[in-house]
Amino acid sequence: MHSDRSDDSRFRVLVVDDDHALTRTLADILQLHGYAPSTAGTGREGLEMAEQHEPILAVVDLRLPDMDGMELVTRLHALSALTEVVVLTGNATVESAVAALREHSVDYLLKPVKVEQLLHVVSLASERWQRRQAEERLRDSDERFRRVVESDMIGIMFWDADGSIYDANESFLRMIGRSRADIDAGALRWTDITPPEFAALDRKKFASLAKHGLIAPYEKAFLTSAGLRVPVLFGAATLRGRHERGVSFVLDITERKTAERALRARERQQTAVADFGQRALVTDDLGALFDESVVLVAETLELPLSAIMERRSDGASLLLRAGIGWDGVDVGSSIVEINEQTQAGYTLLHNKPTILADLVAAGPFTLSPLMRSRGITSGISVVIPGPVRAFGVLSAHDRSAREFTVDDVHFMQAIAHVLGAAVERSRTESALRQTQRLEAVGRLASGISHDFNNVLAAITGFGELVQARMPSDDPLREDVAEILKAAGHAATLTRQLLAFSRQQVLQSRTILLNDIVASTENLLRRLLGPEIEFCTRLAPDLWLVRADPGQLEQVILNLCVNARDAMPSGGTLSVETRNVAYVGIEARARALDAPGEYVLLTVSDTGTGMDADTAARIFEPFFTTKAVDKGTGLGLATVYGIVKQSGGESSVHSELGHGTTFMVYLPRGREDASGRSP
Repeated sequence: MHSDRSDDSRFRVLVVDDDHALTRTLADILQLHGYAPSTAGTGREGLEMAEQHEPILAVVDLRLPDMDGMELVTRLHALSALTEVVVLTGNATVESAVAALREHSVDYLLKPVKVEQLLHVVSLASERWQRRQAEERLRDSDERFRRVVESDMIGIMFWDADGSIYDANESFLRMIGRSRADIDAGALRWTDITPPEFAALDRKKFASLAKHGLIAPYEKAFLTSAGLRVPVLFGAATLRGRHERGVSFVLDITERKTAERALRARERQQTAVADFGQRALVTDDLGALFDESVVLVAETLELPLSAIMERRSDGASLLLRAGIGWDGVDVGSSIVEINEQTQAGYTLLHNKPTILADLVAAGPFTLSPLMRSRGITSGISVVIPGPVRAFGVLSAHDRSAREFTVDDVHFMQAIAHVLGAAVERSRTESALRQTQRLEAVGRLASGISHDFNNVLAAITGFGELVQARMPSDDPLREDVAEILKAAGHAATLTRQLLAFSRQQVLQSRTILLNDIVASTENLLRRLLGPEIEFCTRLAPDLWLVRADPGQLEQVILNLCVNARDAMPSGGTLSVETRNVAYVGIEARARALDAPGEYVLLTVSDTGTGMDADTAARIFEPFFTTKAVDKGTGLGLATVYGIVKQSGGESSVHSELGHGTTFMVYLPRGREDASGRSP
């Protein structure tokens, strides 16, 4: 066997015949005329060579020593359907050669082979192979293009110069919300589905197309059948030989545009949070900070409404403290209930962000009167945290359906945390300023009281001497008695000032606060009158406290009388005792000097209440909201001083029109040898 491995770029011919002299002769002739021949003496050798290098033409003897020539032809076609085959046969087997030609579409040569016939048959086979190769490439090209057109990766449309679309793939039709029927009806024009602002850009690009036959991809938009805009990357080319027609490739870039918008929004939100946090650190005006925050939220999220809802002291409702876009709603008095039916209430109860893309479809919060009255459809709300319990809720809403992102939630939470920190700082600083102010007033009151006591002692002493020397029927005796009575009232005021300044002497012992409340209950009921409902809720397992029983009675009486005066038309007054224990931030939130265990005395009324400015000064001496002849302004100052001297703390929570609650914290005491009875 002789084998010639020629360059693959030449026309490869495989000659299979057991006549070695013939195969060498045919190979020499073929090589001389520019072909690349390979020879094999058996069918098996021929198959092995065909597997290594696919032949363009195979010249096969019908009679081979190891297999029938037609079997080899079949197996060669199995390896490559493009391989052309010529069979060699003697005169005696012409009929079988013709039959093979008909059955396998191959050519044949008669032995002895003539050079002219060989070259002619090989030339014809070469032409057929090249034609079939071209057809195969065309089919491959058509298949590739068909697969591109039918793919969902990119939209393709075919158009005329007048703007009409005469064909398009399904991806493009879905992109613009159209159907094949629109194209068949001739009702689809790319100029009609282009927004007007892109018309000038399209004219410029298509002028370049007419000149260069190609448009580099550029960004524009198409309108869907529903009127929505689809951002796309658009490129086009003219069809060869058909300059009045072209093809465009359209890539939907909605996701990319969404990601770009999200990135810009995230950067804008981060900048807004940083700037707002810096301002919150230096401001002392919480109201202005609240107003600024709702404007910031609305502008940053591009929403028409935003609000801050503060949890009220009753724990059952929220008060609208600040808002933007709530035209016709009274900021400062509008109330939202804390329950599962209101979005703000649900957010507070579950202590997590609440997001609604479509309020009407979601359904659970349609009972909120405030939201229903403003036509709100979508919204997001987050909790404004506090050291012990949440301060309230920060929300933002839209009148149309809208999707909110994770970045939107994080932005809202960041603003809410800044607000929570600002509220806590303001409360801490206010408590510190009030304590410092009361301490200063206390020192002043202490000094004045001692000096005033000396003056009163002289007045009382000399008055009593004068009275003792006067005859019983002296008409001036009553005048002296009035002087002594006035001095007695002044002494009472002095004792109250000493109590406030914590300079009086207390007779402390270990007692049960419930016993003190019980001992004053009858007196309190007479003082309060029938118009006021009085009730007590006393903890059965109350801890002991160490204090002066008489002074605690004074505390309870002063608080209850103050509550009575705040309810001129009647109401409810409740006194409650219970055990509490606070650690860390919980103690600081209640302005307690130290964490630990306390007995809490709470006196609550349903009276007129106070605003924040009044509540901040309520414990100051001589500060009163009553008429000039109705009080001295020392009752609550006395309460403050007694509680402080007993190692406790006093605080007040009040809202105009919603009553007042005084809280007295007394440190837990222990049983001693003196017992606990007052």
